[in-house]
Amino acid sequence: MENRNWIPDTTYGLGVSSVKLPCGTTVWGMGGAIHGSWSYAYGTRDGRRMVATNINGDWAGDGWKDPIGIFTDVLQAEFCPDDSTPRR
Repeated sequence: MENRNWIPDTTYGLGVSSVKLPCGTTVWGMGGAIHGSWSYAYGTRDGRRMVATNINGDWAGDGWKDPIGIFTDVLQAEFCPDDSTPRR
């Protein structure tokens, strides 16, 4: 895996990225964006747990600038073992 620092705590290679969450859990998957819509699917390495989501930012106006932060919160809610991880 190659670390390109495109998003903090991530690596990417061969069309798959990994994200290390603040609680220490690493999830694997990929995402993308087009015209205000962001879609992501990430799961455990063994494939037993997965979360997929789409965030539509078209309605949020100019003040909404952090879709990655919202998605990271979704990943933490699903994959971190308890609520001790700080939220945005």
